[in-house]
Order: sequence, then structure tokens, then C-alpha cells
Amino acid sequence: MRRQGALVGAAGVHHVASRLAFEGFRVALTGGRTSHSDMLVSLAGRSEESSAAAIQVKTSGWAMRMKGGVGAIHHYEWDMGRTITHVNDPDLFVAFVDLKQMERLPDVFLFPSTELHGYCESLGNSERCRYQPLVEEIEPHRNNWRILEDRLHEARDARTGRILREWLKDRQLYTWLTKPRLLLARSGL
Repeated sequence: MRRQGALVGAAGVHHVASRLAFEGFRVALTGGRTSHSDMLVSLAGRSEESSAAAIQVKTSGWAMRMKGGVGAIHHYEWDMGRTITHVNDPDLFVAFVDLKQMERLPDVFLFPSTELHGYCESLGNSERCRYQPLVEEIEPHRNNWRILEDRLHEARDARTGRILREWLKDRQLYTWLTKPRLLLARSGL
């Protein structure tokens, strides 16, 4: 049975959402209401301590391609549009899903959009292109949820540092934090 592209896409989005939830992330599907993302993701835990990222999902029923149609897997292939390659945002990720015709557990290859920025233009097409990474290029991204987790921790830490710097600009807090050190330095302790 031939499947419609929208149904294949929906299968990919729900697969990624279920894998992320299983891996311990909070997931909110956007239901197609945003142009750049299919879901928003944050680390599980207290929401005020967490950062969020957006994920755009690109799905293929069978993404693996053989060189010359026979032999070992040579590369993968997904259709990409301008909404992905024109955005250069470290908090936007692209999840390429290979459903493998549901004969085996699908694979998800996760990339920050910063790595894909300008890809179509580099091929001479600014609207649509096929993303065709070689197996060895894409393998480190296979089901690697750590890429997303590391970015969310990095964003949270950057936000915490920014808040701390703002607090330190407050003269009273700065004086309060430095005064005990000055007193200790003067006392010779």
C-alpha cells in the first residue's frame, strides 16, 4: 500500500516524540502550527531550570540508498526545504527519521540547524534539495540524544550565567559578596 507523504511525516514526528519521552525529555507537539518546528522539547525536571529547543522532523519511509542499487548502504536521502536550511539557530534541531518501512525499529539522526544552514544553497538550489549524507558522515548522529541534551544544558547554563552577571551589577549585592573577602584579606587569614 502506498502511503501519503503527510502520513509518513506524522509517523516520523510521533516516533521522535515517543523516543524523546522515553529518553527523559518533555515533549510538546506543535501540530503544524509553526513553520520551523514539529515539537518543542525540554529536559525533564523543574521547568524554571530548563531550556527548550525546537525540532523539525524530516521522515523517509526508506532513507537508505545503495550505490548502484546493490551492495552495502552508501548514503541516506531526505527531502529538505528552505525552512530548514535558511535558519541558523542553535536551539532548532532537525531530526531525520528513517522508518525502514517499519520492518525494524526506525533510526533518528539528530542535527542542530547550524550544521545544515546553507546546505541547499551549496548545491545551487535555494528552495528545495535532497539531503544525501554518506553513511560515515551521519553515523555519529544515529539515535544520539546526547546532542540535544548537551545543547539544553549549555543553554540553561548560559542563561544562569547571564542572570548571575546581572545580579552582580547590582552594587549592593557586589559589595555584599566582596566585603567578606576584603575583610579576610585585611585580617591576614
